[in-house]
Amino acid sequence: VCVSPENNLYIYGSTETNNGGTATNLPVYAVLGAGGTVSNLCGNSSNGQRNKLGVRRYVKYTVSTAGSKTITITGPSGSDPDILVYKQGVLQGSADSTGNTERYSGSFTTGVYVLEIFEFSHITGTSRGPTCFTVTSN
Repeated sequence: VCVSPENNLYIYGSTETNNGGTATNLPVYAVLGAGGTVSNLCGNSSNGQRNKLGVRRYVKYTVSTAGSKTITITGPSGSDPDILVYKQGVLQGSADSTGNTERYSGSFTTGVYVLEIFEFSHITGTSRGPTCFTVTSN
């Protein structure tokens, strides 16, 4: 969806080219559908922690058939992925257990969701360095 044709701006940042000096910061939103996989969704704290570029990564998750879904985030040994799930800007749920695999299961209606995924250490001041995740949905 183009929100500003004269400036070539799109709602999910598909035309963004400024990566802040770290190539893995783009695309702004990775794309995931039911039964799909996003590989190498990498977060980092090279620009600072908590709410800085690259700390939190975003996934546009499109649900075409309502029902129970599970989103799984898997990282390397020693990582601790967490997830927040939004629909139309409203938090629908989250998962934040410890360990290198995180699962969020819930009932999804049709539509577009935004998944906010991050490495816990990137927001706590004890960053483990760049961390890449694989995100899957059933």
